[in-house]
Amino acid sequence: METKKDIYNLWIQYTTKNDEVFFRQFIRGFVAIWREQLHLELDSMPSPSEIKPDSGPHIKRLPEELLPAIQKFLIIAKSDGEKRILQDDEISDTTLLFECLTIICRHFDNIAQVARSNFVSVGVEIVSGVLKWSKREGFELVRGVRMLVKTFSGFLEVIFDPFLTWRHFVNTDLYEISHHPNIQLNSEIIPFIYGCFEDGTLTSDSLNILGGVIGGSQANAQRAVCPATVKIIVSLISSWECEMNLRRVALKCFNLMVIVLLKATPETRQIELTTVMQHYHESIVLLLKTKHFLRKSQGEVFEITDEGDPPIDVSALHALIDNLRSLLQEPTVRVNVCKIMIDNNILNILIGVPNIIEAWDVDRQGLMVTCVRVLRHICWASQHRVTKPATEKLFRGLRLNGKPSRDLVAELIDFTEALNDELFINCNVMREIIAWLGDFGEKEQQFAVKLLLDICTKNTTRKILACENRTIEGICESLRRFQRLSPEAISDMIRMIEELGKYTIHPVEVKKLFHLLREDLKFPQRFDLLEAMLNISVHCAGNQSDTRYFWNIQKNDEGITVQDVEAWSVTNPPNGFVFHATINLERLHGDSGQNNPGELNAKAYRRFLLCLLSSQGTGFEIFVNHSGALTLAALTKKEYHTVTSNEARLCDGQWHSVTVSVVPSKRPFSYFQVTMYRDQEILLSTSLKIGNHHEKFTFCTIGAPVSQLQETPVPELEDSRDNSNTMKGLFPSLFEKARTQAPNYFTLPLKGFSSQDPTTKCIALGLQESVFGSQICLRGQMGCALLAESGYHLKNILEAGPKVTSIFSQESETTDAATSKVVFCFSPSACCDSVCVDLSLGKKYTGHTVAKFHHVIAIQSAVRSIGGIENFLPLLECFRESQDWISDETDRASTESPGDAKNLKNPIAYLLILMRYYVTSDSLQDNFENIALMGSMVTQCDPTLLDVHVLVALQILIETVQQKHDGDSVPILDALYEHLLFNFRIWSRASFQIIIGHTQYLQTLVKTKRKYL
Repeated sequence: METKKDIYNLWIQYTTKNDEVFFRQFIRGFVAIWREQLHLELDSMPSPSEIKPDSGPHIKRLPEELLPAIQKFLIIAKSDGEKRILQDDEISDTTLLFECLTIICRHFDNIAQVARSNFVSVGVEIVSGVLKWSKREGFELVRGVRMLVKTFSGFLEVIFDPFLTWRHFVNTDLYEISHHPNIQLNSEIIPFIYGCFEDGTLTSDSLNILGGVIGGSQANAQRAVCPATVKIIVSLISSWECEMNLRRVALKCFNLMVIVLLKATPETRQIELTTVMQHYHESIVLLLKTKHFLRKSQGEVFEITDEGDPPIDVSALHALIDNLRSLLQEPTVRVNVCKIMIDNNILNILIGVPNIIEAWDVDRQGLMVTCVRVLRHICWASQHRVTKPATEKLFRGLRLNGKPSRDLVAELIDFTEALNDELFINCNVMREIIAWLGDFGEKEQQFAVKLLLDICTKNTTRKILACENRTIEGICESLRRFQRLSPEAISDMIRMIEELGKYTIHPVEVKKLFHLLREDLKFPQRFDLLEAMLNISVHCAGNQSDTRYFWNIQKNDEGITVQDVEAWSVTNPPNGFVFHATINLERLHGDSGQNNPGELNAKAYRRFLLCLLSSQGTGFEIFVNHSGALTLAALTKKEYHTVTSNEARLCDGQWHSVTVSVVPSKRPFSYFQVTMYRDQEILLSTSLKIGNHHEKFTFCTIGAPVSQLQETPVPELEDSRDNSNTMKGLFPSLFEKARTQAPNYFTLPLKGFSSQDPTTKCIALGLQESVFGSQICLRGQMGCALLAESGYHLKNILEAGPKVTSIFSQESETTDAATSKVVFCFSPSACCDSVCVDLSLGKKYTGHTVAKFHHVIAIQSAVRSIGGIENFLPLLECFRESQDWISDETDRASTESPGDAKNLKNPIAYLLILMRYYVTSDSLQDNFENIALMGSMVTQCDPTLLDVHVLVALQILIETVQQKHDGDSVPILDALYEHLLFNFRIWSRASFQIIIGHTQYLQTLVKTKRKYL
């Protein structure tokens, strides 16, 4: 290898003798030395941090006449190229000159001087001439010519894009485009690229010039993005014959054009972005019109193409569709790009692709995976929800293409969560997947059903959406084709019915469940389905019946606002109050779980129950923190006093009645008495030393913070869509953990505050965001809410629990004085058109909310609406001849009623146990003659079914009726005695041991319950 001293001697000989040979040797040695020190291969560039502005040699350290000498020999090469075809050695020498200029431009201080010379214009003429001669002679571009084009392209890139933004954009999907001070674009560049395109000599290296110009600076990009360059790109991407690498560069160029146009002002654009996207839409349509991939009919003659024709495969359409997803990676332009895509009908084109390619003889599964993935990303980026007709059209096309692959099933499952929102699922997509399950493979069925089960039961809001869209109905329709479903998939679908049915179930869905239990359908897992119905009945028969109506508060503007609270009687400002509400909270996404409380990513926040403030910002707040603790905060002009009950544990996904009582002292400068209750259980009772409140309450919100007093925007939970594009440092997380879990300056008590109670705390006003977290809405469900003065009797509220509105109907005229102390009472069932009616006797205050109201339908109500308990009686017909329903398993019991485990092995006992959860149903009470019909049908059942489980189940049913009616003689109890317990036509057919057991039970009942007989 030549040393720098040898290179210097060659330059001295050249300047002395003016011999071209010494100049060529100098250039060759100069390039060889710097080629080892610089990374000149642009196809594999280092990371942006490794690109230094002084990587190359500075112009002042080079011979003074070097640039003029290079310019001279380039002009000679240009002149020779105009007359004849340049020889291989001449092309090689010219390539070295451009490589030498590239090395010089790697020191950014040299770029301006090189750009001021005519290297660019001369190089354009040289390369254009060589390409034209090659095209005229009909030769393929030889290696030397390709190397010349590649080197010249690299030279132009380092001039117009010194930080190589374009190359990083191509190789690493870098979408954070940062433009730098630029060299003005030469007027010859765009005509040169367009000429190569017209002549058919355009290569990916030539197209990289355009990418470098666009990526280098915004000003040059706005000049380069014009109708001519857009035509080049669109022509390349819409051609099946386009070489793969060239198409890849063209698509990247297109993406960069879109980003540049979105960042440019309208007056600086040479072409509108809508026009560009319309061309892209036309390109997809043009590719879809091909007949090249149509399936050949039997006996049709195949065409044989020439060997010289470029190969055609479906990857062109793959790349064009998948590139839409790449366009959505830039956060700053994502929303606008999605809007333009939807406006240009690209969404409908993608939905129609499966229908079009049905007749193609290609790998259609891979293409459909790409389409669904892009659709999901468009919905995710634009918050656009695909309509039900569009979803049905998409799935009709997907079904035409046969059994779906595992990848396609996975993409469809992800499509149900297209918005990446914890509170949203695309129920239309989910129902279509459930309807299509019969065509899936066995493993795909199990995979899909398990994921759908997790998705739709992840939280209460998703259960609400799934039930409102009749998901159980769709599952029942799919189960009617059980012959095409695997047993594991059927079990998971029944489990999905159970989980959703515990929340709400519509009468039409119950009707379809009974259809599955019909004997003529021969559904193989009827016993499991009946067990699921029993579990639903057990769940709905509990205390959940008191919370059938609720608001679903998920946004900061969905709380209840009481605007006229300032008129709170003559006692305003009141010093104390009682607040009562029924709530259902779940842990939010991103919270640290109970099993791993040490996670650093736990986010502190305050989920507001009540906000009662004056115009000066003083007053009271009641909120729940991220761990489920209940906190009362008293705001003074300088301090923020809190009382916290860490034993509340409210974020468990269960309904709880929460009551907070604040009773002021009768003496000045004394303590407030704060008492907290959960479900009638006292959680905390402590004193809080604060001054009496002397300002009127002017702001009152329930389930959300007061927006008028927020100085900074209320931060929502972190959006998972942006988490992937955001680098999170370690130190912010450590600070977050330190400020919320470790004692520090923010959590230390103020000077002079010496409370020994660990549940109380006092900090300076303004630091509550740092100590207790950001304020957000309830992010959960809320039933009735009541606010009363501190003198109101807590016993009435605590005993009422979720049915707090009942205290007004139960109060007599003599207790009006006590009831009048209720300020307001709101119920979800008394809300219409965003107006909440005050149910208290005063009816002075009106609440306003935009939260969605929901009504839960229990299975008991649904059964009653379709005929009542009579719907269960035909099930006994199935037991008349056989014991097909008898299970060998011993652990089929519901977790809600473990005492009934032994009874679930017998279907008659199963039905009797089920009836115990309907004994309060009006249909069973009024039509107790159904018991006689049941007794008659049991007498016709297989005698082997009359075992100890039936006897125990009947005993449990009778005891339940007795407890419900407190020992009173009622017709239903008499009917149970007459037609079941004392119906000896039933028990005489049983085995001897059962007859003995039945007789002993009768003897015990006669002795101990004589008054019932």
